[in-house]
Amino acid sequence: MMSHFWTADDPIESRREQIIDWIEDLVEFGPATVAEACGQWRRTGSRRPLPSDIRRFCIELQRQEQERGAIAGPSDMDAYARSVGFANNAERMAEIRRVEAKRNDPGNAERLARIREEMSLDRVSRMPAEAAE
Repeated sequence: MMSHFWTADDPIESRREQIIDWIEDLVEFGPATVAEACGQWRRTGSRRPLPSDIRRFCIELQRQEQERGAIAGPSDMDAYARSVGFANNAERMAEIRRVEAKRNDPGNAERLARIREEMSLDRVSRMPAEAAE
């Protein structure tokens, strides 16, 4: 748990585990929300963030989006969906349901294990020959 408190001399394996933890902690929000949260952190933060710091921004962004959706009338939802890249709100809602189903899929644990294995293999393949021995 303490490895999330970054230091310059973190071993490469600790860094890899940190990356995996960040992905696990933020994947539910999607790239656009995470990017916006990271931007907010860069503009307001005064230290290196922890995953929990970025999650707080993501949760607040989601809350704001939900409030905007609750305020907007049904016709406004299609306009909003088009503004974020969907043909209409029905398509947007279908994508949200698909992402939520994927998030709750037990196969995600297996996929994460494969990612960890691939990262480990990638690390070994990039090591200089004398370091790998």
